[in-house]
Parts: sequence; structure tokens; C-alpha cells
Amino acid sequence: MTSATERVPADLEALAGVRDRLAAALAAERWSDDAAIRVMTASTEALANALEHGSGPGARVEMAFRVTRRAASVRVTDAGRPGRPADLEHESEAPSEASTHGRGRLLMRALADEVRIRRRGPGTEVRLGFGRHALA
Repeated sequence: MTSATERVPADLEALAGVRDRLAAALAAERWSDDAAIRVMTASTEALANALEHGSGPGARVEMAFRVTRRAASVRVTDAGRPGRPADLEHESEAPSEASTHGRGRLLMRALADEVRIRRRGPGTEVRLGFGRHALA
């Protein structure tokens, strides 16, 4: 089993380091490329959303993960943006083809076996669960 918890600055530049550590954990537990890509893509989306939309300047975002040979879980928690509470009630539909945003929750739900999104204080917590299997 490999696990870690990291608090990173709410800056997209922090994404690469956390992503690399999750990829190393999946490799250490011998996840197939297809299964690891599911975890990496959904987790990167959750973290990018927290960094870009869920935190104000100077805030920090926490990402925790646990990877075993059979399953992986990822938790991403942001601090929230003052004056801009997250809209957790409305499950967005697919955006227009021209849109460059708005696919995060859809992508996470398509790739993860379990997705839970809830308020945590002024911020948001996203929990993703994955079984070790390839896409059908």
C-alpha cells in the first residue's frame, strides 16, 4: 500500500508534482496503464478544479491518496473562494463543443467508480474511488 497527503499552494504549477507522486504510487502497486490513466485523469481534474476554481490567492489545497494493488482512493479538499460558494446542487450538463470549461464533474463520474462531492466548511471536498480494472 502507498499513501500520502499533501498540501500545495492553490496554483496550477503545483499540479505536476502531486500528479507525479500519484503516478509513482500507481506504478509501485503495479496498476496497468489503462487503469492508472483512469485514476490519473479523474484525479488531475479534481485537483485542477480545486486549484483553479475552489481556492483564492494564497490558499492551499489538500490532496490525499491511498493506492493498493486492488483499489485507489483520492480526496481533494479546497478552501473555497470568499464570496463564491461552490454550486454542488446542480449537476452540469455537457457544455457546448466550443466551451473550454465545464466537463470536470462529467469526466470524474465517467472514469471513477465512486464520486462524492460535498461542502467542507467554506470549501469543497471531492472523493474518488477506483477499482483496479480497465475500461470496458
